[in-house]
Amino acid sequence: MIDILADMTEHYPCRQGETLQLVVFELWEKSNPSELAAASFGYLVGSILHDYTFITNKKDKRSAGNLLTKTIGHLLQECGYDLWYWGFKLDYMAAEYENAKYNGKELSQGEFWDVLKHSLSHHTNDKKEVINCQGVPVKDVTKFIADGSALVQPLPQWLESLKSKDKTTD
Repeated sequence: MIDILADMTEHYPCRQGETLQLVVFELWEKSNPSELAAASFGYLVGSILHDYTFITNKKDKRSAGNLLTKTIGHLLQECGYDLWYWGFKLDYMAAEYENAKYNGKELSQGEFWDVLKHSLSHHTNDKKEVINCQGVPVKDVTKFIADGSALVQPLPQWLESLKSKDKTTD
């Protein structure tokens, strides 16, 4: 799969100067902001998020992992992403895939390839935005979160770190 992705990003660059965007979505304990409750690690390519690992440090009745999953799903839907690829079914997650909790769907390799190829080859005129399978530009997830549009609001220190990065890149 890595070889296929590398080949596709070489032939169908998804953003000017970028091919893969690594992302980490974190959910922090509200009463103790230094305590990580759950996190998802992945990368964005075209109109697809590939989630390669997920952790839930905080296990209680609030279901931090479930909350983060729902938050990421909402974010991806609102930003126009076509797929959130979780990988192949693992036995311990079979019930999560198959029930209506996450509304998962198994795709054939051909279906996945078609979405990936489309999203890597369709852009706005300035080639800075990916066009999803519905013909709509995919929104920047970082900007969406920073604008306060996500279901869970970002930590103030994360917003400050974005401002610092903007100042160094200007």
